Amino acid sequence: MARRKTISLLQLAGMKLKMKLADRRGSQLRYLFLDFDGVINVPYEPDTPEYEYALAHNFDFFRRDMVERVNRLCRDYGLQTVLTSSWRFSGLDYCRQVLYEAGFDRNLIIAGMTDAEDIFEHRDYLIYQWVLSHPQTAAIMILDDIPMPSLSEYEANTDFDYGYTEEKDREARRKLDRQIRNRPDRT
Repeated sequence: MARRKTISLLQLAGMKLKMKLADRRGSQLRYLFLDFDGVINVPYEPDTPEYEYALAHNFDFFRRDMVERVNRLCRDYGLQTVLTSSWRFSGLDYCRQVLYEAGFDRNLIIAGMTDAEDIFEHRDYLIYQWVLSHPQTAAIMILDDIPMPSLSEYEANTDFDYGYTEEKDREARRKLDRQIRNRPDRT
């Protein structure tokens, strides 16, 4: 089996520099790298009415309040969404439909998804590759329940059992505020 790629310190420093330069040049290209499970798709406690309802509706554990929190984050910071979830193996159109049914704002941009060809590659490396292939990227935020130590300054790492909470939203906003020099006006 091939060895998984990791982000070196030099590669990480280069990515940070490119993003800072893009921000200073006024680029508004900002991405949210979104996982589903453990972020916005969070199982309810067993034997609760919510759990029973989800079981009866194709295991729909998408939390509308968490999806709305993601919507606000994207609107407030001008973020385009890139899907990193393992759900991406079902295809972009399917994932878009699932997100829309869960309450994702159809006016927000879903820019694509990280590479779905290499199922064994680490998500942090796939995110790094996305940023490199989009050189005008000025800022990124990662919402995932998988810790990414090399990209921790860009990640609000969620707990699988609690998802994208208000606390994680505040963390994401603090980290974005540190990255973005010219943030669009909040509405």
